[in-house]
Amino acid sequence: MLNEGGKNPDPLGAISGFVQSISWNWNGPTQWDCSNIGETHCNSVVKCQETNVPVGAMVMTSFANIHMVRVPSHNFMTTRHKEST
Repeated sequence: MLNEGGKNPDPLGAISGFVQSISWNWNGPTQWDCSNIGETHCNSVVKCQETNVPVGAMVMTSFANIHMVRVPSHNFMTTRHKEST
């Protein structure tokens, strides 16, 4: 669905990142900002019923899996950096 400007409308005023745009486009979970390490919404598996196409759930779950690997790695490296300084 496109608005007059040829862009997807942003009814929540919250779509600022790639993952958020994908989630909104496939009617997936809202408030996903997986670029933010502290974001907890990105730590959940998305079921097929939560999106308007099954592939949307698969893509969103992939983003969640990447986020769940990235957060502990970031935390570990941050801790190591603090210990070494």
